[in-house]
Parts: sequence; structure tokens; C-alpha cells
Amino acid sequence: MQRTAIITGSSSGIGLASATEFLRKGFRVFGVDMFPTFPAPAPKGLEFIQADIASPDDVQRVLQHLEAQTDMVDVLVNNAGVCPHSRSETEFLALWNRVLSVNLTGPFLLTQGTLPLLKRAPSGSVVNVASVHALVTTKGMAAYAASKGGLVSLTRALALELAEYGIRVNCVLPGAVDTPMILESLRQRDLDGGTAEERLQCLASRTPLQKIGSPEEIAKAICFLGSAEEASFITGQTLVVDGGALARLSTE
Repeated sequence: MQRTAIITGSSSGIGLASATEFLRKGFRVFGVDMFPTFPAPAPKGLEFIQADIASPDDVQRVLQHLEAQTDMVDVLVNNAGVCPHSRSETEFLALWNRVLSVNLTGPFLLTQGTLPLLKRAPSGSVVNVASVHALVTTKGMAAYAASKGGLVSLTRALALELAEYGIRVNCVLPGAVDTPMILESLRQRDLDGGTAEERLQCLASRTPLQKIGSPEEIAKAICFLGSAEEASFITGQTLVVDGGALARLSTE
């Protein structure tokens, strides 16, 4: 029987790479994103649903579509996210609320709503995509760091609650990855005259593996945690995929 995966934030970056990887593995894949445009041709076979996961009404519409199309969901990947740069002392409440609603409330709503379909799968799995900012962060990232830290905690809580149904819940924490989101975030910062692309290369030079991660590398980690065969005894865990960045002391 063909397995089914749902991936949010599927139009670009890690979400698009994950959709491609799950399709390659033979899954039926539903992609969810606010934006219907893709930076490259959409992967063949991807079934796209345009929706804002921060909207309870949109989430309900996604769930109704899924229930009409499939009897079960094997893997849910909560990947959609926003990463605006804003200093805490000047941050507007509306911006804070938007970041938390997309990065934390959205995954909660979609996981909660998808539960009936996940329970029907032989071995359901939820993979949340957080960030190394859940553990260490930089100036101007308070809302983003708080949302991703909350997602890590939500992962652990859901892992405990859903274990009785055989549903595993894990979290991937990417470091710097070459995606449109990180470039846009860098453009919002004070770069001391440098461009976002130059700042990205600076990040690469300061990473032990001397490179920026690719969306495809993160997608493989997501697929691993989602696999009922390869990760069947792993739940409530966080997998850091950052080229070794967190292994280095900040004082080094």
C-alpha cells in the first residue's frame, strides 16, 4: 500500500526538497504552502494545497481535503515557518503573534487535526522542523527563537501523548541552510555593508564543515526520522543538522 506524507512550506527550500525526497521514496505527497509558486518546476506527483497554517479556517480546509483524498497519513512534516529580524525593544506585538502563530500554533493545529488519519497508519510519524535557534540564538531573533524553542518542547510533549497510538514525534534542528528564508532574514539585518550572500559565505567559513547546508541534506534527515523502518524506536528526540556549528564554544 502506498504511504502518504503531508509537508508544509512545500513551495521552496527544505519543504520542497522534502517533498521531492518523499516522492522519490514512493510516497503520495500533499504539499501545503501559502504560495503556489515554485522556484523550479513543482516535483512531478506533488498534490498542492494553498493554505496559511496559522489560520484555523485554512487548516480545517486542508483537513477536509485530506479526508476526502486519503484514508490515512503516515508522515506529517511541520516545516512551514517565518523568520523576520526584529529587536525585542521595538518589536510589534503583531509581528510576535505572526511568528508564533506560523511556527508554533500552526504545527499544533495541523498535528491535532491530522491525528485521526495518523492513527489509522500502521506507524504514524510527525517530524517538526525547528532550528538551532531553539538552543542558541543571536540578536534580533527573539520571536523566532521562542517559537522554535516552543516547537522542541511541543515535540517532546506530543511524543509522550501519542506514543499510545504508536505515533512517533521528533524534531530536526537545521543550522544555516541555503534557502530563500535565510537570505531574506540576512537582508533584514545590519550586515556592516556586506550583502546577504556575503554574510551567508561568512557563516559557511565559521562552520566546522566549512559549508552551508543544502535543503536536500535536511530533507534526508527528515525522511530518516519519518521512516517507520529506519527510525522505529526513535521518538521525542531532536536531531541537530548544522555542520557542527553547535559543537564549537562561542568563546573559541
